[in-house]
Amino acid sequence: MRELLIDGAPRAWDEERRFVAIADRTEPGTHERWSAKDLVAHVAAARQRLADALASETPTLEHDEAEVYAAHEDDGWAQVERDALRAHEELLARMECEPLDGDRPWLRDRSLTSTFAGYAVRHPLGHLAEYHRDRGEEAEAVRIDDVRAAILARLPHEVAHPPG
Repeated sequence: MRELLIDGAPRAWDEERRFVAIADRTEPGTHERWSAKDLVAHVAAARQRLADALASETPTLEHDEAEVYAAHEDDGWAQVERDALRAHEELLARMECEPLDGDRPWLRDRSLTSTFAGYAVRHPLGHLAEYHRDRGEEAEAVRIDDVRAAILARLPHEVAHPPG
């Protein structure tokens, strides 16, 4: 299971890097309609929350989207890209060595493997597809959905598609 997660995470990361490479770096964003930079910052912040929770630095994955947006609204692209790379690398390192069992109340009813799949694949690629759909780029959204589905298809159903 761990190997399948570790294999899928870099493929999702490649999609994110592709997105960053072609992103409109001048597009302004709002809390209601994220720019490309806002999306990358959001995904990085989510991954960092999970890494911090695993390191016992935060007791929850809960967050306020408006606060996350405001915290990164003025960050430049260079900072957002550094944060994204750091969070990706930290999460990948955790995926490689973190015990998959154990008591983590902040997971509630989800497994750690499902949470890893969510933060490494479902969440970021879901946002990328949504970003393209919101801009009328359906073919790119479908392509990203297909990549996400291919990665998740290798995982057990309860990990790839948890309830709730």
